[in-house]
Amino acid sequence: MVLSFLFRGSLLSLCLLLSAGRSVLCLVEDASFSFSFQGFQETPGSEAGIALYGDAVVVNSSVRITKPRALSRGRVMYRRRLAFGRKPSFSTYFSFSISPQKGDGLAFLIAPSSVPQESLDGRLFGVSPGVFAVEFDTSMDSEYNDPNGNHVGVDLGSATSVIVGNVSKLSLVLNNGEKLHAWIDYEGDSKILEVCLSKSEFPRPSIPVVSFPVDLSGLIWKNSMTVGIASSSGNSTQTSALFAWNFALKHAAAYLMHSEPLDPRPFFNPPNQPQDHMRRDYLPGVLIGLAFGAVCGAMVIILALFAWTAFMYRRPLGPVEYSVHPVECENEKMAAAAAYLSAGGAVKV
Repeated sequence: MVLSFLFRGSLLSLCLLLSAGRSVLCLVEDASFSFSFQGFQETPGSEAGIALYGDAVVVNSSVRITKPRALSRGRVMYRRRLAFGRKPSFSTYFSFSISPQKGDGLAFLIAPSSVPQESLDGRLFGVSPGVFAVEFDTSMDSEYNDPNGNHVGVDLGSATSVIVGNVSKLSLVLNNGEKLHAWIDYEGDSKILEVCLSKSEFPRPSIPVVSFPVDLSGLIWKNSMTVGIASSSGNSTQTSALFAWNFALKHAAAYLMHSEPLDPRPFFNPPNQPQDHMRRDYLPGVLIGLAFGAVCGAMVIILALFAWTAFMYRRPLGPVEYSVHPVECENEKMAAAAAYLSAGGAVKV
């Protein structure tokens, strides 16, 4: 009975530990973060989640990122630093418009927090080493191998795009002053980046303007990144406006944000073999290790209880001897005496 009780108790403990470990793993895998701005308020301080830089200012529930003058630059940045995790997956949507002049357009940025903010206000959206950008370019710069003045480009730490999509093929013009919708999605498992674009009256198209296989885990997985939308007018009076902005981060690191200086140089000279980034303060790994250790410890305890129980309650097996009861002997004597009398003998007292 004791053995059964110990076995049931150990089995229950193991089930609880396995359930806790599964919960920890699900927490790590399902960690996510998102924000949404369907409009912007003019009251100072009402939009605590965003920060405006350069010439960016709220006007009529939208953000006018650049002013109608040459060399105007501005940015809309989310204030919170984000931890993308080791398998970064994200989606963002924003609604924007660009006036008809031939300026630089605008770009969606993901930058290490260690990159100086003033460098992001430079020409060509401030794209610099360590910065990931999707640009909606309205000028043709042969210096950067632009195909035309109406394209979408993917920038990995350089103003020269690694791939471009011709917006003209969609019968769209980026800088005609019309409100447009943009979707940017990156899936960390498939490592596919997609960019979709449409007019405001149309839904998201099924065919992206850019679909590009790229591994961003070495660029944006760090735990101190900022996201934003930047614009520059170049040598024109082009203006850009932002009307709405949503962002979702999937499979994020379960811990939240703190500053960490980053060296962007290894991102653009990757080794031939992938590197394991081991971090002592990486909470998901610690939790997984604790859950695994608890399960192993429970199994060791169960085995020890089995061994101890088997040793303590073991009984020797062998033949059992029973002594002859005295009553049986008396019965045999009485039977012998009765037989003797019936034969005519006398009993001596």
